Amino acid sequence: INEGVVMVKGGKHNYHQRNNQRNLREVVNVIKVELEKGLEDLDIKKLVKPRGLISDLAQALQNSKPKVRRSQLRKFYSELKQIFTAFSNQRESLSPERQEELLLKLHYLFLIISYQKNRDIIPKDFAELLDLLVEKMIEEFNSPKAIKNAEIFFTALIAYTPKEE
Repeated sequence: INEGVVMVKGGKHNYHQRNNQRNLREVVNVIKVELEKGLEDLDIKKLVKPRGLISDLAQALQNSKPKVRRSQLRKFYSELKQIFTAFSNQRESLSPERQEELLLKLHYLFLIISYQKNRDIIPKDFAELLDLLVEKMIEEFNSPKAIKNAEIFFTALIAYTPKEE
């Protein structure tokens, strides 16, 4: 984060610069602090701006072991997109059954994250961040702003992730 020092659980967290690239664990920890406040209260503009935290996350994922590919993010996003679309198109008229179906899809994402983490497709730190994001979406399921912020978060992550060569 550009400010240099961030408050995290247990006190201050020094945010180190390494050759102008941020370590994945550091970026994830800072974003997790932001997410803990809740999706509805997330300062999404701060996160998605150029050279902001999501841009830093995308860069850190490119330098991580294993490297997270844009195609992997898009697969995960396609699962999320079904939920985002249902919310934006039918928010007011979602039946209790449809809401339960969407919540089940959100819970299903935990399985996808776990599968990818356990097979070293995505780094453990990133998996923890995705778990927290999904957890917050479930907790704040009835908040259109929270769901919209989650959509913007993930859209920005894909936008800042370079195309594979």
